[in-house]
Amino acid sequence: MQAVVVVVLLAILPITPVLAIGSPAISATCAAVTTQPRQQLYDYCVGILSADPAAANATDARGVATAAVSITAHKAASTLQVITYLIHELNTCREIYGFMEEKLASVLTDIRAGRFDDAAVEKAINATGDSEGCDLGPV
Repeated sequence: MQAVVVVVLLAILPITPVLAIGSPAISATCAAVTTQPRQQLYDYCVGILSADPAAANATDARGVATAAVSITAHKAASTLQVITYLIHELNTCREIYGFMEEKLASVLTDIRAGRFDDAAVEKAINATGDSEGCDLGPV
């Protein structure tokens, strides 16, 4: 059981903020999974688990491990939502820039051929108008 607690705690430590001071069960569990000179890791472990009501009320390693798994599952689900959103946005931007690349290639062909008519200007305007939400700003 202690090995499970170690793995779960090490998984959640890098992604959760430190918030409070722990119960005896939390202190004992965190002490068991951290060694000197890792005082910061111990403090972080105690802070993470103390912020969770289920962990704070746990009386043994099993209760602390259960809470640690729940914390990890919640963080994983939240992170997955953010990643899913970012992938969607990136795919949208990829489509916009793909369209822009095609249109600008057509404009460049027109310019090189000496066709400076309104159609070329219109293509250029249409090609660059949709990317505003994808731009990172000045580089």
